Amino acid sequence: MRVTARLSTVLLATAGLVAAGLGLGSASAQDDVRFLTFADKCVDVSGASGGDGANIIQWSCHGGANQDFSIVNAGNGQVEIRTFAGKCVDVSGVSSSNGAKIIQWRCHGGANQKFRIEDQGDGRVVIRTFAGKCVDVSGASSSDGAQIIQWQCHGGANQKFRIV
Repeated sequence: MRVTARLSTVLLATAGLVAAGLGLGSASAQDDVRFLTFADKCVDVSGASGGDGANIIQWSCHGGANQDFSIVNAGNGQVEIRTFAGKCVDVSGVSSSNGAKIIQWRCHGGANQKFRIEDQGDGRVVIRTFAGKCVDVSGASSSDGAQIIQWQCHGGANQKFRIV
């Protein structure tokens, strides 16, 4: 299956670079990936904004650049997830609280811009934040515009994503 092959490629490339202790150059990044939610919608930079603080939301997939992301090795088993605007996916305000918004912000190397992608063995991944919480579709909503947040990991479908 194409999705499983893509996920394997992303995870193996990232794991190999982490294991080798290599920094990532542009050739090592996993460019133009999409994250699909449990509702078969795309993770999206709201309004195709290029600005700091733009919300990361769920939206019907439409092929726009604002639904394209790159995964870049940040070392120690962590990755940065970069948006179409060259910004980093970020836990707003370096918050460790449940419900903290996931936004885009200029990359600064902070802990709140580093994530761990964990393969669930079924073509889906869990994305853990610096606070040990999971990236989550708020309220398990299937609606366009649902905010992507961090929340205590509970194994729910709204905390699992597919990388395509």
